[in-house]
Amino acid sequence: MRKTPYMAKVYFLLAAFLIALPTIGSQFYNGQTGRFLVASEHLSGGVFGESVIYIVKHNLFGAYGLVINKPLSPEQLEPLALQNIDAVIYAGGPVDVTDNFSVLVADDPSHLRDVFIYKATSELIDLGQKQYPYQQIYIGYSGWGPLQLEMEILRGSWAIISEPTDIIFDREGHSELWWLLYNKEGVSQPYI
Repeated sequence: MRKTPYMAKVYFLLAAFLIALPTIGSQFYNGQTGRFLVASEHLSGGVFGESVIYIVKHNLFGAYGLVINKPLSPEQLEPLALQNIDAVIYAGGPVDVTDNFSVLVADDPSHLRDVFIYKATSELIDLGQKQYPYQQIYIGYSGWGPLQLEMEILRGSWAIISEPTDIIFDREGHSELWWLLYNKEGVSQPYI
């Protein structure tokens, strides 16, 4: 009978540790945060074919990134009622493409200042009025669940590259960005 309260304390401490483990682990594991994923030939023809993705956040709970090299045409923007926004808008990824807008902003193109997420078009139009020296607007995002991105990297679907973030804001180079990064020295060897 006396062991029951003791065992209850042990189980309680074990449960508390297991509940806290993902939070503690996510502080120490940043995965590919701040790096670029370059789609391999395995992904050609699919939604991520010839994509370059900037990983905004990656931890034990999953990953969130934005495709940075696929600007949308006016025809693609028309059904979303965004053709009146005076900015180049990019397809950030296949997830939540109707009402999720992400905006990367920077005071200096080599150092991202923040990522803003908007759910309404009116907020996005208001953002267009603000004067950020550098900003990119994305519709939708690319997302992975826990360990999903790590598995895709191990399968060779993505190559990882560390580049300065100023390539995000180089609008003229976006059409060739995938090709340039894919053929860069050492990029074909994925690593975690």
